[in-house]
Amino acid sequence: MNKQRFKAVDSLRFLSIIAIIFYHYTKHLWPGGFLAVDIFFVISGYFLTRSLLRQGHSQEDIPILLPFLNRIRKLAFPMLFMMGICLTGILLFRQDLLVNLGQMFFSSLLFVNNWVQISNGSSYFAEMLHPSLFTHLWYLSVYVQFILFWPILFRFILQKLKNYHWQIYLILALIALSFISMIFLFQPGQDPTRVYYGTDTRAFTFLIGVLMAYVDLPGLLRTYMEDHKWYMIDGLNLMTLTAIIALFKLMTDNGTFTYWGGMLIFDLCVAVFLAGIMQEKSLLGRLFAFKPIVYLGQRSYPMYLWYYPIFILFHMSAHNRNWLTANIGLQVVLIILLGVFTHELIVNKRWTAPVFNQAPGTSVRLFTGLKNVFSKQGPYFEKIVFAFFALIYLCSATALALSPSAENMSVQEKQAQEQQAKMKALNEQRAKQEAELNKGFENYQSQLTDEQKAYQAGLDEKTLKKAFALPVTFIGDSLTVGVSEAIYSVFPQAIVDAQVGRQLYDSQPVVEQLKANQQLADTVVVDLGANGPFTKAQLDEFLAAIGSDKEIYLVNTHVDRPWHDQVNQLLAQAADEGGDNIHLVDWANYYATNNNNWLGEDGVHFNQAGILAWINFVSQAITQ
Repeated sequence: MNKQRFKAVDSLRFLSIIAIIFYHYTKHLWPGGFLAVDIFFVISGYFLTRSLLRQGHSQEDIPILLPFLNRIRKLAFPMLFMMGICLTGILLFRQDLLVNLGQMFFSSLLFVNNWVQISNGSSYFAEMLHPSLFTHLWYLSVYVQFILFWPILFRFILQKLKNYHWQIYLILALIALSFISMIFLFQPGQDPTRVYYGTDTRAFTFLIGVLMAYVDLPGLLRTYMEDHKWYMIDGLNLMTLTAIIALFKLMTDNGTFTYWGGMLIFDLCVAVFLAGIMQEKSLLGRLFAFKPIVYLGQRSYPMYLWYYPIFILFHMSAHNRNWLTANIGLQVVLIILLGVFTHELIVNKRWTAPVFNQAPGTSVRLFTGLKNVFSKQGPYFEKIVFAFFALIYLCSATALALSPSAENMSVQEKQAQEQQAKMKALNEQRAKQEAELNKGFENYQSQLTDEQKAYQAGLDEKTLKKAFALPVTFIGDSLTVGVSEAIYSVFPQAIVDAQVGRQLYDSQPVVEQLKANQQLADTVVVDLGANGPFTKAQLDEFLAAIGSDKEIYLVNTHVDRPWHDQVNQLLAQAADEGGDNIHLVDWANYYATNNNNWLGEDGVHFNQAGILAWINFVSQAITQ
């Protein structure tokens, strides 16, 4: 029974990894895939507490330190190997990604990555601004914090609360406290990284797994179904699986519903589904025992380690589009293969080497090991493995030594936050500026600073006068944030609503809010598509939300990423088929034809010359 139960859980782990991968690669189709991390937390909470309860029931003294260190060892060695390979790769081929890796490396080793990212103001949901290969290790930090503190708290509960029901009430209270903290800390419209990374705000997910073990939910289902029809468990599994998939499709990483109840609902569905597939007689329990999926599920941890570096290197931050960067399927296969290889090498010790990767139970003897490696009698393949590890760790040390530190946020992040603050202030000042604007174009020009006048360079007086008189709303992402000051200088009646990491497919509420605030002008400029793709249906819904009574200008994207062609083709198609009110601003073609070093170091956002080129081109396009 237990063996069958664990097989189903292993399969669930693999499918959860696939959901996380496709969230990052196809966020427009799978916006709630980030929730799959919760599945791991629920599973962990359940099995850890199940083990602790068994020890408590047997009146054993519950050990804390030794089991914790054993778990750390199992986590740390595969993670070190992955980080070593990544550091070696970026040292040799992508030194632009070295920035701040030292801090990310050591915070990950100490399992405080999540709090370091929070203190730095980093965003999990804006990969374009800070493509760090180790961002995803926040999860391991939260997990380790849970498995450290929960056994300590559990032993305290057993000692102080002898009544079983009071123990349940305490767990429920902790779940409520964590969930309430998420509600209060989440601010609609702002980046949700604090509540997504926070140990305090994510604890309720782990504790739902704890509660599942306390009430023995799998046992309750098994007992109930033994007295009733077993097909009912299949119905329950189908219902919860349908709910999980629906939430994957409907919830977004910045949606208010997600953090004000949606995540809790999802976690409860996961707990019931997990208990359901652990029933050996259930249909899904048998399906989830499919050996190839179980095999991959047992290697899900190293797959998790590899998915984000591959995603960043070959998709989100790829310098060139080629057969690998353009093929998501190949990248997924690469993630799986690397996960299997890492498991066999580091966990199963299939290929050993002195010092670096010794067989289980072998003591580490540095000088003896080195002597064996360099002796003629030593196995040849063992020498190759030793040289492989030595090269990795030597390059890793070099990469860490050369890694430039970024003071908290990246330069792009700081600039984006500063620009967003200015943008908000200028939007709020629009009413106050109306009196000044009524004094006329010449008066407005005389009030401009030299910096503001510089943004108008290259525009003739006729264009500037049209722009001066044109109420216009700009909707965009971090690229629009970066050019917002230029927009305000040329279009003094503009409203700019831009946000770092914004995607077109989840921007319909932005349009509705602008309408409610009476800030959606008759002319609307849309500059979305740099952060990821979208479907034709999503674009059509977005344009319909703006309305056919508006003049809509769609600015296509220059960003050299795998979705570049898809995004620009859909925008061109919308302009061709969408009616006379929809226009394409072909910035991508202008950029490709005239680009003269217009981008910053990240190869995405504009430098000063790029800002001037963009505002000149877009201004002329919408004032013709």
